[in-house]
Amino acid sequence: MLVTTDNNGTAFAPARSTVKQVYEQIISDLQTALPLLKAQKTNSFASRYATFAMLSRVYLYMGGTFSAPDVEANKKAREYADSVILHGGYNLLQGAAYTSYYSTDAPGNKEDIFAINTQYANGLISNLYAMPSQINYSGGLYRPSPDLLSLYRDTDLRKKFFVKNVTPGNPNDTLASVKYMLGYVSLYSTSPNRYLRLAEVVLNRAEAAVKAGDNGAALIDLNTIRSRAGIGDTSNITGQPLFNEILKQRRMELAFEGHASYDYFRNGLPMVRNYTSGSSGAMTVAATDPKILMRVPADEITGNRNLSQNEQ
Repeated sequence: MLVTTDNNGTAFAPARSTVKQVYEQIISDLQTALPLLKAQKTNSFASRYATFAMLSRVYLYMGGTFSAPDVEANKKAREYADSVILHGGYNLLQGAAYTSYYSTDAPGNKEDIFAINTQYANGLISNLYAMPSQINYSGGLYRPSPDLLSLYRDTDLRKKFFVKNVTPGNPNDTLASVKYMLGYVSLYSTSPNRYLRLAEVVLNRAEAAVKAGDNGAALIDLNTIRSRAGIGDTSNITGQPLFNEILKQRRMELAFEGHASYDYFRNGLPMVRNYTSGSSGAMTVAATDPKILMRVPADEITGNRNLSQNEQ
């Protein structure tokens, strides 16, 4: 349901909007913002390049599946990614700077495009994004699955983003992500909440390129991410295998940053949990499963006769 006007009165009861209408409104809002934003700001502020990066993501999400791609949407995703990669002045962090990425706020680093700095000694803004560590815990609450961990080679620098963190009463999950680590005493994080960073934009361009049949361009972007991670280039893959590898690298590179379920479902793929941990069992969620949609609050339905509940 889109509401684009205010002071609509108590009788205002708009019907649900289509997915197409919602995408059109998002794009319109971002296009309206572009001339109002500066080209360069520190990464704690929205900028013109942050808008380009978001447009790249939006068009990628509109880009269809590998077997049924939307040509125009993938073209736009690549164009907006180009605007960021070629003209934004951003760089992928390398080596030690990369492995320490999540242990410093570094508001001036050149990989973050838009990030919310949560390091406030006199405030609790970090608690909006993650709960702090507790007594007998070492700080990480977000646990990688055995399946995810199995994807990382020993030489992969991204393995350093998981640290030992045994939870009392749950000895099986021994690792936690360092991407959201809060101090028990200080209650603030040394790492910002990253919304947009260059690695995602590079992977956006790679996925859009392979869906457009441009395997060479897709492979170059894929290898940029692989090489930075320390696992070297891959070659001699095209089409579906190349697409699969790009999605795999998205899962590994962007783990715990809020992308995985969207990457599965927008590509018509199931999300598979193949292990048991704590009170959570194994499950497979299909892209067409109604449970991927959030429930509409009951009060909204009561107050608007034109709304209906999402299926369960």
